[in-house]
Amino acid sequence: MFDKKVTYLYLFTAIIYLASLPFTTYPFQFSVKALPIFLLFLTCFSQLEGRHKIFMSLALLFSMTGDIFLSISSPMSFQYGLGAFLIAHLCYGIYFLTLKSNTNNRQPQYIELVAILGFAGVAAYIILPHTSSLMVPVATYLVVISVMAMIAFYKGLNNQVKLGVCFFLVSDTLLATNLFVTPFSGASYLVMVTYYLAQYYITRGIFAQSLHKAA
Repeated sequence: MFDKKVTYLYLFTAIIYLASLPFTTYPFQFSVKALPIFLLFLTCFSQLEGRHKIFMSLALLFSMTGDIFLSISSPMSFQYGLGAFLIAHLCYGIYFLTLKSNTNNRQPQYIELVAILGFAGVAAYIILPHTSSLMVPVATYLVVISVMAMIAFYKGLNNQVKLGVCFFLVSDTLLATNLFVTPFSGASYLVMVTYYLAQYYITRGIFAQSLHKAA
């Protein structure tokens, strides 16, 4: 079971990072940013078993790696961060595929799948023309995260996981819009709030999921 103490500690560390954003950049900012995800990683690594432990731990570990790369200034930091998160979404997507469909929701929700596809299409239309030499990796990333989200809905996973993957789509779309299309006020806060909510709800949703059905 997902301990309430983890929720409180996660919320506390996330708020600390959000409160520190006006002071960007500061020494070891990457560690403060990645700390909430590290807490989720420790929770999954210590409490889950089998492939649940492996895939969730890997997804969160690569997410932390992406957080670190996106927080440092180096010539290839964005590309490395993008690659790390792409692997994280591959881990999530493959893991979701291994889970049995929710017995109360075996019929795929085609309207929701089409909605995700439509959202990805609009995001691609708005963002990709502005990505220049990064068009291929950004497009690849968009495909992977969209497929990951569609798998969660297709498999009928619980509403917390579904909410988490939707927050991820929103967070990454906001990040790409701010980075490639046009910077907007409050972007850092909106991106990080939706990102932290995404990781939290996916992780909590997996703990809430009846894992014995996925055996």
